[in-house]
Amino acid sequence: MINMLNLSGTEKQIIPLEVLLGAPYRACPSISPDGKLVAYLAPYEGVLNLWIMPTDGGEPRVLTHENELDIDPYYSWTMNGKILFRRDPGRSEDFQFYLLDPEAGAASP
Repeated sequence: MINMLNLSGTEKQIIPLEVLLGAPYRACPSISPDGKLVAYLAPYEGVLNLWIMPTDGGEPRVLTHENELDIDPYYSWTMNGKILFRRDPGRSEDFQFYLLDPEAGAASP
């Protein structure tokens, strides 16, 4: 736990470590080249995964289903509307790149 003083310096508040250091609700947003979709990282089953949603609103959809290790935050849209991302299967620091088609929901190395 982290203790924090309020502005008057009199009261202490406790910030749980899960809040301070936990996974963000949404992170690393990126707009598709055609401007119709936004990709971002958000937790899925407690692990950061890639999600997309229409820029004009609508339901978000998870694209990756990692359950052990977060998707690396360095991902990018390609000019043809696919997403290039990397992951570290086996936690070996041997990153592999994947190309993901958001429409099909399938990634290939």
